[in-house]
Amino acid sequence: MASGAGINVGVQNVDPSPTMTNVTATSSGEGTGVYNENSSPTIRQSKLSGTFSLELLSGGNLKVADTQLVGSVVVDSGTLQCFGNYDQNMNEVTCP
Repeated sequence: MASGAGINVGVQNVDPSPTMTNVTATSSGEGTGVYNENSSPTIRQSKLSGTFSLELLSGGNLKVADTQLVGSVVVDSGTLQCFGNYDQNMNEVTCP
């Protein structure tokens, strides 16, 4: 479990391409659960929450499957592939 304070980011990926499974990433206050810049991570079966549950900036190819997304999903540039994601009310969340 990761929680952000100060810069308000639960997990920050800059340049790497990790596989994240069963991760809980929460940003306190206004912020981002998982922030990705120039990275291509794969996120599975996790819970991401914050003002923005997920951000993809400056390129990359992000894949997210079977994950709870609580908060907005932002894609500035890059590719986001989603499958089976849902919000806190179990409603489907689609890729922007």
